[in-house]
Amino acid sequence: MADIKVNLEDVRSGILHEIESAARGAATERVFALSEALRGVEADLRNLLLIEERLDGYQVAIKGVNVPRREQEATLDAPPSTDGRQPQTAVVPSDSPITPEVLGSAEEAIGKMVQEGKVEVGYAEKLLDQLGNRIARRSPRQRGKEIRETLARERHLAPEKGAIYRTPSGSLVGIATASETKPNSWFLGLPDTPLKVVALVCQRKDSRLDFILPPYVVTRIWPQLSRSGDQVKFNIVARGSHYQLQVPGQPPLDITGFNGGYGPLI
Repeated sequence: MADIKVNLEDVRSGILHEIESAARGAATERVFALSEALRGVEADLRNLLLIEERLDGYQVAIKGVNVPRREQEATLDAPPSTDGRQPQTAVVPSDSPITPEVLGSAEEAIGKMVQEGKVEVGYAEKLLDQLGNRIARRSPRQRGKEIRETLARERHLAPEKGAIYRTPSGSLVGIATASETKPNSWFLGLPDTPLKVVALVCQRKDSRLDFILPPYVVTRIWPQLSRSGDQVKFNIVARGSHYQLQVPGQPPLDITGFNGGYGPLI
């Protein structure tokens, strides 16, 4: 595992060097692709850290200390989010659509180069303006499709039909996406078909929230969710630092801890 970490850190350093060269040469498509790759490598480094922490927990359990098992909680309340995980983005070809996640990575990398005096402020601002304009021209439907495809690539999901995918283990998962229709509120929908896992992807201006609802949650709430035609509706509301799924006839379900919990997609 140590070798993997070293290799990822080497790749990260190489990508940063290439971003610097591409920015100096005004190669915007190259900057986009490299920024996407950088984000993927950093996500892999975070995942590696999580695995190391889990290994430590397993070793403690072997010595006779109880370790909580989040998937076996009897309550519907999600486990608390304490590791600061952020939405992830897969590495994609340079001609792929530009997403807000890529913009965020590009802003971070280019901002660092400006601070170090490697590129001029005026050029950096022009480059980032071009990025922002590319994103603004996409329709909500296009953005939703891009986000679903990105998550599917990240988690190695096989497409079935529309928003329905299949996990490597064979479970059906529905991926619903939405931007904020009003501040701190998202309305999402999925086909009314039996699903094992539900991924609710909420897009903010500069980030992505991936709420992955595992089977024990989906089974409990599915019959109570609102319907419209052949669609099942989801309404998520942000209250402070917490996110709640509104379930008709039940108290709101706190889904904060399911953000970035990709285990059910294995």
